Amino acid sequence: MQKIVTKFSYRSYIISSIIFFSALFCMVPSTGLSQEKKVPLPIAIHECPPFVIKDDKSEKGYSGLSIYLLDQVAQKNNFDYWLKEYSLQGMLDAVRDGKAAAGVSCTSITPEREMYLDFSHSFFETNLAIATHQVSPLTNLLNIFLNKKFLQVLGIIFAISTLISIFLWFFEHKVNDKLYIAQHGFNKVIEALIPGLLCVTKGPPSYWNLQTMPGRLLVVVGAISSTFIVAGVTAMIASVLTTQQLKGRINGPQDLHNIRVGVTKKSTSAQYLNKIEVVYTEYDTKKAMLIDLEAKKLDAVVSDAPVLRYLLKKGHQENQFQGIIVLPAVFEKQNYGMVLPENHHRQEELNRSLLEVRREPGWKAIQDHYFKEIQ
Repeated sequence: MQKIVTKFSYRSYIISSIIFFSALFCMVPSTGLSQEKKVPLPIAIHECPPFVIKDDKSEKGYSGLSIYLLDQVAQKNNFDYWLKEYSLQGMLDAVRDGKAAAGVSCTSITPEREMYLDFSHSFFETNLAIATHQVSPLTNLLNIFLNKKFLQVLGIIFAISTLISIFLWFFEHKVNDKLYIAQHGFNKVIEALIPGLLCVTKGPPSYWNLQTMPGRLLVVVGAISSTFIVAGVTAMIASVLTTQQLKGRINGPQDLHNIRVGVTKKSTSAQYLNKIEVVYTEYDTKKAMLIDLEAKKLDAVVSDAPVLRYLLKKGHQENQFQGIIVLPAVFEKQNYGMVLPENHHRQEELNRSLLEVRREPGWKAIQDHYFKEIQ
């Protein structure tokens, strides 16, 4: 009997030991997983105010709309992160190559990028816009009259009219009291120039008002040629006016050809300008592009509408970019998303969190904070 009890106790001890070590073994991976969640994830960013703004006062050195979304999604999914700044293409490459867990900026979702990356749901809808110099009607008019070609046209008109006036005066001034009646020197000069100017603009004086045969012959020649002179001069003036107006007026993307245009490197703006065959200069940052626009090294820049408006508003507060405006033309609509590696295993969780954040009052409040003064 004692043997049976001893045997039973021995078996109970073995079973209890197995259960204890099994439970201990099961606890190890669970503890490891929770520690893994607390390891900060590397997030690639690209500066793009007001979505990603350098901010020494913030905990991680950056603030903005996209950083706010990232922070809210991180809280909802129980992970921490640290930020590393890249160029736009550098950020995309870092996510693709596994150097970053995600990318956050003002990144448009495009078919080309979807070839090697994934994106979260869209969190902001926008479009491209054009920033250019603000030109008042008076300034535009002055630019027309100070145009080199316009001044050349005026010089040709004056030269032709002066030549005709000299011939008429030479033949007529001694015998024609009706055409030349001025008594003083300056008045005589003005009076002598008027017949030639009339020949160029509206036709010569009447045939019967001239007293000499050479003068009358000149009038006949003038009558025949004045039509062609007036037509030619009018065409030249119209050409100058049209050229100046086209140069001074940019209303939309159709006006970007044959002017100096700036875009940021590897951006959707550059892709769009390639599509419509506009030649452009590339810049590393949007602010550098606006500085060159203000210095009149560029005639226009193309970028995302909210980014341009924000940068110009901030610049105006610092007495910069005073003569630059964003045109109201709306074209090439696009959507911003967070950049994710291809086939990311937590994409659905992140998207659900992102949609939740977009429905919360905080998202509306932070948009108002950045945009209410620049709309």
